[in-house]
Parts: sequence; structure tokens; C-alpha cells
Amino acid sequence: MLNWNLLKYFYYLCQLRNVTQVANYCNVSQPCVSKKIKELEKQLHKKLIISSNTGISLTDEGIELQKELKPVFDILSKIESASFITDKNYHTTIKIAAGYRTVENYIIPATTIMSKNYPNIKFHIETYSLQETIQKLKLGKIDIAFFSRDISNQLEENFIVKKCYSFRDSFIVSTKIRNEYPDKLDVKKLNDYPIIIKDKSSQSRILLDTELECYGIELTPKYEVGTYMEVENLMMSNRGIGFCSIDLMRNKIKDGTFVEIPCNISLPERYEYYAYAKNCRAENVIDEFIVTLKKLIK
Repeated sequence: MLNWNLLKYFYYLCQLRNVTQVANYCNVSQPCVSKKIKELEKQLHKKLIISSNTGISLTDEGIELQKELKPVFDILSKIESASFITDKNYHTTIKIAAGYRTVENYIIPATTIMSKNYPNIKFHIETYSLQETIQKLKLGKIDIAFFSRDISNQLEENFIVKKCYSFRDSFIVSTKIRNEYPDKLDVKKLNDYPIIIKDKSSQSRILLDTELECYGIELTPKYEVGTYMEVENLMMSNRGIGFCSIDLMRNKIKDGTFVEIPCNISLPERYEYYAYAKNCRAENVIDEFIVTLKKLIK
């Protein structure tokens, strides 16, 4: 009779195609996963997987076994993930990666609500660069990540990527120097003002530059920075007009620290996306977390 534990490791390897991710998922070491797969191949007298520098692929016999196991493991995964709904003592840790402002305005309030409802669910929150976040997500070191762009083309098919909420960027300035600028900005005169904006690799900059090209304008900002935190710090120092998300700066706009300056064109809407692995260990926890977060946004 086949060892159920060995089949489990094989099935998760089929889903995730990464030994490190399976090890993190099952809370074991990488050598342990490799050993279990070899034991299964020995029991079946079949070669199931092929490892290479580009990743893991299945042999024909591996594909057949995966098809046989899929219905059973899909059901077990849903039962395991759903158990938290009926058990307020459900224990797990959810690892989240998101940008500084997303964490401050949305992630922390949502995790606070979730922690009250499920006191034994812990949240570990970090902020990384885009490529670092994608890499950690692939390796299973992050359960869910938030991005200001669609990164579907950078993830394998075993990941889910969805829109979370829409938001818009605008020109914002400290209320202390608002009177130094016109009631409405003319985009053709943007280069006359001390603009503070993220560098050309950022999604907000890409969209703005594309929009300005339609009017024959090439933006030459006074300050180009890498993060919204740096944009905010320069705005707080009254260095000029920042270009950033109205939604992410809403608390400081609400308390009167900053104020929006409208401009004479319609600026493009953007989306925040989230991504996580299919059939991850706590999919229903993540689903409820997203529902909680979206309620806060509304």
C-alpha cells in the first residue's frame, strides 16, 4: 500500500513546482521533500519528476499520477483551509508583503480586525522591492503580496493574481505653501514647478509620462525618488508639489497636512493587485482577509 504522506509531498510538488515552496508549505526542510519524492519513486518503481536548472517537470508517469490524485487532494486542501471558519482558535501565520502606504492605510487596519475575530491568526508584514517580493512569493516565503501593477506575466500559472481596488494619482502639496501655486495646474507648465515624483520605473510615473506624451510634454521633475515615503518627506519639507496616490495620502489630506491641486487633464486610474499561490495552505484565511480589506476601502 502506498504511503499517504509520500503522496502528499508529490502532489504539492506538482502544484508548486518548487521544492523550497513545498518545504515552506509543509514546514519541513528541502532535503526532507527530496527524500520523500525519492521514496515514492522507489515504491512505485517509476520516475516521476525531472529536476533541471530551469525548475521541475513531470515525466509522463508523473503526469498520470498527478491526475489520479488531484480530486482527492483538492477536497482535502479545501477542508483544511476552511477549518478556520468554524474554529475561532484556528492557528496559523500569514506572511504579507506590500508597499509602505498600502500597509499603513489598509493592511494594518484589516489585520487588526482579523486578529480580533481570530486571535490565534498571526500576521507578519514586510515591505520589499518589486522583484524581491515576486521572488519571495515564488519561493513560498510570502503567502500574499500586493502590487501596484499586474505582475501575472512574471508568475507561473499556479498563482492567482487579482485586482484589489482602484485608486488615482494626483498633484498634492503641503497646505503651508498651497498659495504659491495656481488654483489649477496647466500640465503644459508642469516643468515650471518643483515636481516631486517617483522615478521612471514606477507604475505611477509610467502612466503619467504616457498621458503627457499625448500633449507633447516630456516631464523633467526637480526631484525623482524611489519611494512614496521619500515623496512624502519632501512634501513635508515644503520642497514642492508631489505626485502620488490620493487614496494613500488620504489621512494627511483629511487632517489638513496636504491638499490636492487639480490639473486641466483627466489623470489615469490605477489598480492595486494581490497575488497568492493556488491551493495555498490557508486560502480561505486569505480570502476573508481580502474581503475585510475591501470593506475598509469602501
